[in-house]
Amino acid sequence: PQGRGGATGAMPLPANFTGHVFAYQMFHVRTEGLPEFCEVAASLLAASKLDTGRVRVDLHRELPWAQTISNDNFSLFLMVQEWETPQDLEAHVVSAHAGRFSQALPRLLVVEPS
Repeated sequence: PQGRGGATGAMPLPANFTGHVFAYQMFHVRTEGLPEFCEVAASLLAASKLDTGRVRVDLHRELPWAQTISNDNFSLFLMVQEWETPQDLEAHVVSAHAGRFSQALPRLLVVEPS
C-alpha cells in the first residue's frame, strides 16, 4: 500500500510521486460492538463521499471460509481507501468525520486497527 507518514503510519512517498494513494485498515470488531461499528462506519462512508480527492472508500466484512480469522468474539472488517493525492488522504485523516470514527473505535475493537 502507498501512503504518507504520520497518522496512517505508512512509509513516506517520494517527492516526485504522481498517482493515486491507497490506504488499507483492518478492524477486529467485538461481536457486541457490531451494531455501533456499523453505524459509525456508515456515517464515515457517507461523509467521506464529499471529501476532496476521494476516489473510493469501501468497507468489507470477512465471510466464512476455511481460514477464517473472525470467530464468536469478533468479526474482521477491511477498509480500502483510494485517494487522488497524498494530501487528500491526509486531509481526510484529520477531518471531523474521521475523528468521530476513530474516537469510537477503542470501545468497539479487540485490538487497535492495523
